[in-house]
Amino acid sequence: QALAAELSKEREMLMTVHAVAKVGGWEIKLPALEVSWSEETYRIFEADPRTFAPSYKSFLRFVHPDDRAAFEGALGKSFSTRETRSIDHRILLPHGGIKYVTETWQTITGGGGVTKVVGTCQDISGRLLSDEMLNESEARLERAQEITGIGSWEIDVRKSCLVLSKQMYIIHGLTA
Repeated sequence: QALAAELSKEREMLMTVHAVAKVGGWEIKLPALEVSWSEETYRIFEADPRTFAPSYKSFLRFVHPDDRAAFEGALGKSFSTRETRSIDHRILLPHGGIKYVTETWQTITGGGGVTKVVGTCQDISGRLLSDEMLNESEARLERAQEITGIGSWEIDVRKSCLVLSKQMYIIHGLTA
């Protein structure tokens, strides 16, 4: 009774952690290619667990066509190397949107071969969008400095170094 209560409490905490971190779990049992997903994986893929039964084929339909070969190549390589593998790729959502995910997995062996693959899937769309916005902002700043002939600089106190913009190098006749 106490063990069952503790396991239930641990499961609830793990599900909350997965939801907060946006990390889902999945497993592929071989050789039958039986696939199971955690609740968070269903949320990430925006699939309804009541109507969608995950399979390897159905999962591949989620993977963006331009990313499928890279994913399948990385998965196939893990079967021979037995190394933990990871790949970032896009998924196509049921409503037509796109998310970016990172998949990380490990092959599990037994009886001389791979018996299953166990992995995680994390939604990294927000991070990539933030990185993209930062890069666009930096490009606009660089272009504005180029147009106006104004440069900028900053001091990186952690590294004890001076960082000059591209335009500052031009203004002072310096080379990077």
